[in-house]
Parts: sequence; C-alpha cells; structure tokens
Amino acid sequence: MRLESTDAEDEDNSLTGKMAKLTALNPDVSRFVYRSMR
Repeated sequence: MRLESTDAEDEDNSLTGKMAKLTALNPDVSRFVYRSMR
C-alpha cells in the first residue's frame, strides 16, 4: 500500500518535471497543456 502510493507520487513528480521543462522551452506547449487540463 505505502510503496504503491510512493510510486504514484514519483510518477507524478517526473511528469510534472518533464512538463515544466517542455513549457519552459516551448510557450506554445504550455498553452496546449492548459487547454488539455480544462
């Protein structure tokens, strides 16, 4: 149970990190992300 939650958190952190890098490099990507989020 605890390990599973930790793995999920790690995945979220890696995804957010990748998205942050992409958005920093491409402003257009950030716009697309905001649209997909909504």
